[in-house]
Amino acid sequence: MLARTMALWSGMLAIAPCIMAADPPPAVVIETESRSTREAKQDDADRRNQELGWELAAVENGVRVERISKNSPAAEAHLEENDVVISVAGQNVLTPERVREILASVVEAGEKSTDVVVRRDGKELSYLLSLEAMTPVGRTSSQTTVRVSQTDLVQMIQQLQDESRQQHALLQSLLLEVQTLRAQLGVPANGGVNAPTPGAVVPGAPVRPRVGGTAPAAPVATP
Repeated sequence: MLARTMALWSGMLAIAPCIMAADPPPAVVIETESRSTREAKQDDADRRNQELGWELAAVENGVRVERISKNSPAAEAHLEENDVVISVAGQNVLTPERVREILASVVEAGEKSTDVVVRRDGKELSYLLSLEAMTPVGRTSSQTTVRVSQTDLVQMIQQLQDESRQQHALLQSLLLEVQTLRAQLGVPANGGVNAPTPGAVVPGAPVRPRVGGTAPAAPVATP
């Protein structure tokens, strides 16, 4: 147990400078799915549709253009109602949400336009859609948004509580081993070392002669 405790303390001292010098991890913002979150997503979808001047609906093997506003980016790209969007920026799409995600990533990358492939009258046609009307989503590089359900959040909290209890038990065990080690080494609770009794012979210590006298007789080993 003594060797285990010394090894544990040595490992902790070895990794402590690395932990202190490490860069802090990026901040993580956890959002639970709620009614207000769903409403915010719908508001964002409506805003995106208005910026591009179209309305989309999921259909089999693509996304159908339900409506196109006059003089909008979608109209200027020569898209038409009932066109079925099958890919955006070279990526296949099956839902309006996926279309918006791809377009948002393209805008955040600094692109001003992207290719949109649609199926019309049995033919696949490619058009260049302007994205200058879309506003980029502001997000700092040091923050990541993670959306989880309330059930997953409860499970995460329970897992953290279990890990906290395990770490507490480990700490208690470590403290007990430290106390045992201190007792074995003769270290008192105040952190000092017990001083030998004056005049006592410390085993293994050299015997020095007294000033003005003869050296005391060396202790005789008992057979």
